[in-house]
Amino acid sequence: MGDLKHDYVTDFSLRCGSWTSSFYYVCKAISAFIIIPLAAIALINGIGPELTEAMGSGIDFGPILMEFGGYLSRYMLYSIPLLFLAAFIGYYPPGNYARIPFKFLSSISLAIMLLLFTDGGHLYVSLGGDSLDMFLDKYAEMMKSSGGA
Repeated sequence: MGDLKHDYVTDFSLRCGSWTSSFYYVCKAISAFIIIPLAAIALINGIGPELTEAMGSGIDFGPILMEFGGYLSRYMLYSIPLLFLAAFIGYYPPGNYARIPFKFLSSISLAIMLLLFTDGGHLYVSLGGDSLDMFLDKYAEMMKSSGGA
């Protein structure tokens, strides 16, 4: 049999990492958490008044699109810790034990981001004066009872 001993301490050595890989992971995180939402906000600001005029109906899409833009800006704000963690996750190669603490912190940060983004599980959407209160825990129960489909 082979040598089953593994030196976990050397996995955390700075010599095991790559700065180019770290830069690549940060660029991916910036594009997912900053650039794409900024492009969506720019699209919303540009298309909002034209969409209302093009529909010709009495529905004003401006407030709805502005509320969606507010959600995107909150998404960008809450994702800042994930940008820093992406640098540490990307520094070490895949399969390295040194990625585990940073992945764990990233998952905790994502859970906190989801709770802050949805105001503790409540997502309020107002459509034309009517407000819709979506409880994410009720939605999760429905998904669980339907088998995830």
